[in-house]
Amino acid sequence: MATEVDKGRVLSDVHVTGITEGNRQERGSFTRFVVNYQADESRPEGNKVREKDRQTDIDVTLTDVMTDEDGDLILTRKQKTKNVITIAHAMQTSLQDVGMQVWMGCLLLCNFILSNHQRFESSTVLELGGGTGLASIVMATTARFVICTDIGKDVLEMCQSNIQANTHIYNRRCHEAEPDKHVIVRELDWTDSVLKTDESIPFSWSQNDLKHLADVDVIIAADVIYSNDLTDAFFMKLQDLMKTGKQKTCFFATERRLNFTLSDLEVTCKEYDHFREWLQRLEATSDYLIKQLDSEIPHFIHCPQSRYLELWEIQSISL
Repeated sequence: MATEVDKGRVLSDVHVTGITEGNRQERGSFTRFVVNYQADESRPEGNKVREKDRQTDIDVTLTDVMTDEDGDLILTRKQKTKNVITIAHAMQTSLQDVGMQVWMGCLLLCNFILSNHQRFESSTVLELGGGTGLASIVMATTARFVICTDIGKDVLEMCQSNIQANTHIYNRRCHEAEPDKHVIVRELDWTDSVLKTDESIPFSWSQNDLKHLADVDVIIAADVIYSNDLTDAFFMKLQDLMKTGKQKTCFFATERRLNFTLSDLEVTCKEYDHFREWLQRLEATSDYLIKQLDSEIPHFIHCPQSRYLELWEIQSISL
């Protein structure tokens, strides 16, 4: 859910309720998400949280006391835990910039990925509306290659920075010479059928990127259902992507956002209703298998249970 802090500006409950710890400023905020791999015994031992790794990256120790030339103490920080994802984000935004916050659906999607990591081990994954990059970072812990996409200079730069700041999370499972290169950030406008391929433009697509795009077999998205126009653009783009290249499966998480409207004199969720109409429309084509997945899954990243959080799967049917 979202909290309206000023007229026309909203704040995600992820940042309101103290679900995770972090620095709370309107600009330059960050939140640390602890990934508890002990929830899954099938994980390799190297990916499980050890008790000695449970400190956060703000803990300090005075075991070794040192001073600088002025006699001031130099604090030795403990090693940053390998299982903490640090995400820079905004604290409150207009609806146009909600991608610069972390939302509840993203946490559900992350937990789904971590609960089903073996399913994605050989996949090339495309995220639509990647925002801060959190879901792509989590997906990179298991997938072969990840393309995180969004639109807008600010959100793309924030996403790129977050991915670069969290290579310790996903580099352990990659044996390439440049392990951080298996996660890339690119611009993808849902309303434009033409990708930017001028490599002098930041976040444009190279020929090698296009080869990876052709290999995509999994698409993920979270928290993209809040405007009917945006929902239309999302599903139009999704259909285009699902029809090209390999057979694909899309997993996405959404949250029903209820509002009381004077016109209806009742609590409604018209954006969610529009989203369900799109699912019915796709299902009627017989080109897709659509099902709602169980949202009660293990919590690798803490996320309060909510009956308004939903997880969906759309699978293209090959003819």
